[in-house]
Amino acid sequence: MKVWFSIFLPLFFFSASVYAERAMPPELLLPLDVTKNSAKQAIKFSWQKATNAVPAKVYAYRLLISETSRFNGYSASASSCNTSCIFAEVDSATFNYSTDLRLSNKVYYWKVQAVGAENGLWSTTRTIQTKKDIVIPTISTVSALPNPVIQNNALTFSTTLSNELPKDFSVKLDYGNGLVAMSGSGKNYSVSKSLSKQGVQTFSVGIYDSKNTLQGKTASGQFEVIAPPPPDNTAPILKKLSAANSSVLGENYEIQLEVSDVDNNLSSVLIDWGDGSSNPQPVSNGYASFSLSHSYDTAGTFTWSAVASDKKDAQSEMLTQKVTISKAVAKMPSISAISATPASVVTGNSLTFSATLSAKLPSGYSVKVDYGNGLIALSGSGTRYSVSKTPIKLGQQLFSIGIYDSKSVLQSNSAMTGNFEITNAAPVNVAPALSFISGNSSATTNAAYSVQLQATDADNNLSLIFMDWGDGTSESKNATSGATVSFSHNYATANSFSWNATAYDSLDATSLTVSKTVTVSKPADVTVTKTTGYSKIANNGSTLADSAKLGANSTDWACTQDNNTGLIWEVKTDDGGLRDLTKTYSNYTPDYPKCNDGAGWCGSYSSKYGDSTNTDGFVSAVNSQSLCAKNDWRLPTKDELLSIVKSSSTPMIDMTYFPNTQSTWFWSSSPYADSSDYAWSVNFLSGYSVVNYKSNGNYVRLVRG
Repeated sequence: MKVWFSIFLPLFFFSASVYAERAMPPELLLPLDVTKNSAKQAIKFSWQKATNAVPAKVYAYRLLISETSRFNGYSASASSCNTSCIFAEVDSATFNYSTDLRLSNKVYYWKVQAVGAENGLWSTTRTIQTKKDIVIPTISTVSALPNPVIQNNALTFSTTLSNELPKDFSVKLDYGNGLVAMSGSGKNYSVSKSLSKQGVQTFSVGIYDSKNTLQGKTASGQFEVIAPPPPDNTAPILKKLSAANSSVLGENYEIQLEVSDVDNNLSSVLIDWGDGSSNPQPVSNGYASFSLSHSYDTAGTFTWSAVASDKKDAQSEMLTQKVTISKAVAKMPSISAISATPASVVTGNSLTFSATLSAKLPSGYSVKVDYGNGLIALSGSGTRYSVSKTPIKLGQQLFSIGIYDSKSVLQSNSAMTGNFEITNAAPVNVAPALSFISGNSSATTNAAYSVQLQATDADNNLSLIFMDWGDGTSESKNATSGATVSFSHNYATANSFSWNATAYDSLDATSLTVSKTVTVSKPADVTVTKTTGYSKIANNGSTLADSAKLGANSTDWACTQDNNTGLIWEVKTDDGGLRDLTKTYSNYTPDYPKCNDGAGWCGSYSSKYGDSTNTDGFVSAVNSQSLCAKNDWRLPTKDELLSIVKSSSTPMIDMTYFPNTQSTWFWSSSPYADSSDYAWSVNFLSGYSVVNYKSNGNYVRLVRG
């Protein structure tokens, strides 16, 4: 057969009685449509010769094979192809193509044209499908267990492949008796044989095709067959008590065995799990039942085997069982909530689609939104996912969010639907911003509870702040940008309430809501009003019964009122906090020292007030916490300190109302007239007052009133 690749055909001339006629299209015979051939396999193409009503001389046939149905890459004028097609001219109606086709798992298109004085029409187009390349695995491990094995006892040959075995291929063993097929699936294969030939022997494992041709290289190993133990030694007996036929990948698979030996010379039990790992278990005389467990890290079917040995190498009969290991089924969460934020957005601005799941998303699944532009994946982790997009279609629209697998198949009824709106751009009005300034998390019934808020508005058209107290009542107050607005409310019942505040501008644009939960409790059952002696004051400023205890809650005792002078005193704590009884302070204040002499010596003292180590810093810290609902606490004078001295006790103070008092010096605010370096202090051990150098560390008890 003669083949031309892009040939030049000479012109022929005929007499008037014989004329050229275009040949009919050849009828294609082989290969048939969707015939599957290996990309590396020779292909025979054949067709019927072109026929005519009036004979036309056909000199050759043009065969064109292409990767595309339009035969791209073929140049008719040049009679040539690029790499994506194949062009040949032959002088018969067959063509054997022995060169590899370029791609596997690919549909190729082919057609034929008769060549003559006038070229014929192209035939119809047929296809040929090349097969997907077969990946032949390699052998990763081989083993023969138990090793050594007693003559005529079963020996299990096992192997692990690098990847799953393709269809029509097999794993075979050669241990000197010819090729023996091994059973298994996936990457794990094994076979058990009883051997009679003693000594160290070699075995090999290889992969073979359907024609028993070795693929790649074999892997080899050795085993030893030993003589049976002397007749006077009885082999142990191994029994299976329980073992499941299946388990889940990554979970413990457990078997329970029982072993006994009438000779009382048990040694060990060896179990081969069938996946390349083994587990020797020492056993001793009197050993009855025991359990062994194993975690398979590959799904598939495995055959485990177990054999017991005694101290004279006598072995029990081998126990074997197949176990199927399956992948764990992922528990699919549901979608708990979805949102589009903001729900209404001006065209050109983005909105965020969000979803909350009932549980963590398993591997291989994704959360996707469809708002009219096809499925779009949300990003996130755990149970929260979101994505920001800028829809351009105006009007009210629907969106849905669902959980999809790797093939974009919706999982059961996981989708939820919501809506959003895209509006035309309106005159820009900036919404106000609302900030929380102050307000406690606790209150008492029928006592004033205060909140301070501040609103700002870039448009300077702030209107009001609306407050919903959460108990069915509300109020609003006019507001100006940057000004602090105070709200006060009396809760009538004890409960937990959440108040919400929103700022409005004159165009009804609103701020984000500011909210806080307030725990409202009843005041102490007994409120005692006394005009003499002392009264206990709560953290919220209310008067308590004498039985009240110190604490940090709003209705716990924190201060003591002197009913004779009207002064309210700080009560020290022993909790290690700001007002702990163990803390001492130097007596530096902003007016000390007064450096007006130009000497320069006082420069080192200029920064010794206002921090946590001196009286001025302590006063500021206590006032910032609004002790007993007040922030006008100060250092007492010498005479105010002496007014609570009680000479009949040690220390000289009423410890019922002033617990945690140290029997030593407490600072006063009274200066020493002769030197600004000193100030008066009072000692509650002696009841006397004396001057102390201001840099000394003394105790402090604050007062107000």
